[in-house]
Amino acid sequence: MFRKRITKPRINNIKDKKIESHPEIRQAISHDTDLIQVSSHNTGCDICQRFEGKIFSITGADKRFPILTDVPPFCDSCRHSIHVTFESGLLVQKTLKKFIEFSNGRTEKHPFDKNFIPISKRPKIDLDEELKLRKRVIAIGKKIVIRERNVKKAKTGSATMIKLTEEIIELNKEKDNILLRINTLGGWGKLLPRIRSGYKDLFSF
Repeated sequence: MFRKRITKPRINNIKDKKIESHPEIRQAISHDTDLIQVSSHNTGCDICQRFEGKIFSITGADKRFPILTDVPPFCDSCRHSIHVTFESGLLVQKTLKKFIEFSNGRTEKHPFDKNFIPISKRPKIDLDEELKLRKRVIAIGKKIVIRERNVKKAKTGSATMIKLTEEIIELNKEKDNILLRINTLGGWGKLLPRIRSGYKDLFSF
């Protein structure tokens, strides 16, 4: 069984301070394990797809797994997290060999997550659609702000106040539905270079 204690000199060999300072990396070190796993939610972002669901070796000491080169957030809309992983747990689950294959890109089938969609079968990101949806969210947000101001001015219990309140509820529902759609697209990392200078409001949510 692979069991190599991670000593302080080995940790000093991690040149990327973002990786070294991550709390889960510190947690792994304190528990004497070199393995870390990335969460998965079937992202459409090709930046995050390189890491999603895989197990990595923090220091490169475990040659069976690829070395960890980055930690979340991988892109500007990243929702991934990492958690400490133990070889003993993989052995109990009987998924060690499968995770080695999966993490090294030799198979697209996730060893444990039944809801995992293989990368090659995921729909391509429509950046134009995502940009359009994000603009729509901003527009709805402005409408909500205006109606909330008018509610404060309206007489309590009046027909005007009731109508404005109902409109706010409906607008919030529409905004939430659009945000759910945006989360499934996951193209924010690729979209940023196109909008960074022109649409600063798109960073507001």
